[in-house]
Amino acid sequence: MKHYLCVPFEKKDEAKQAGARFDKDEKKWYVEYKTNNKMFFEDIINLYDIVYLNSKYEDKDEIKSNGGKWDSDDKKWYTHKSNTLLQQFMP
Repeated sequence: MKHYLCVPFEKKDEAKQAGARFDKDEKKWYVEYKTNNKMFFEDIINLYDIVYLNSKYEDKDEIKSNGGKWDSDDKKWYTHKSNTLLQQFMP
């Protein structure tokens, strides 16, 4: 089972070294869940998986300055799960 990740371009080499692979058809990085390597799977998910934030319009400057990104399709702010600066906005 493939789990797709949100890997910024500047982190692609780091993701590859950590064990992520690039799906040329989907044009996305992914990891495959394997029960014998559960710890690796959870670690890389926490580094590169995204979470949508619970925020108000007034929070936008704080979110943006702390690494949050705007998803124009879903009209929501998001960040990587590992971003501890925005934990107060995570579900």
